[in-house]
Amino acid sequence: MKKIVFLLVAAIAAGAVSAQKPFTFGPKVGINVTDLHPDGLDDINHLSGTKPALVIGAFAEYRAAKWFAVSLDVLYSRQGSSAEITQGALGSEHKLKFNNRLNYLNIPILANFYVTNGLALKAGIQPGFLLSGKYRAKVDGGSWNTEDTKHYFKSTDFSIPVGISYTFEQGLVIDARYNIPVTDIATDEFKEDFSGGNEELNKMTNRVFSLTVGWKF
Repeated sequence: MKKIVFLLVAAIAAGAVSAQKPFTFGPKVGINVTDLHPDGLDDINHLSGTKPALVIGAFAEYRAAKWFAVSLDVLYSRQGSSAEITQGALGSEHKLKFNNRLNYLNIPILANFYVTNGLALKAGIQPGFLLSGKYRAKVDGGSWNTEDTKHYFKSTDFSIPVGISYTFEQGLVIDARYNIPVTDIATDEFKEDFSGGNEELNKMTNRVFSLTVGWKF
């Protein structure tokens, strides 16, 4: 009987340890709501404006304790801005559409503080590496005019992601984050070309809110 009890206890303990899964990983996909924020210019209609975009990648998490874990993501993140403005006098107005697209490889490293077994508050650091940049414009529903703008932006970006996530028992993870911008992403060439009159473009930053779903294995 003692042997049976011992085996049962050992089996329960082993099950509890395996159920905790200290190391997990998985894919994730979601949507960004992004904007480019130029500091120092009043007339920024064509530079800023929220834009929905794709974010997709993978994550890994090590749960060092019941209440604390460290995670790392590798994300392909589309960012930028989108705007639509009207110019001209009444009767001769023109509708202009602008689309700034910046594609990044972001690598957020986060501390995750578990309030409950599934609910976590998180904060960390995120280096981002610019992959490409495109600026598109069109007038009155015409065809898009496209320009490569990668040279206008710095090759790296840095932000502080903060957010909240919930992991369901089956493994589904819902994650919401806001990346607090830190670095100026505009080059001197960009600032010179987009400064008008006596105004100066002091700084350009990425502003990104993301909502993703993932699966933990």
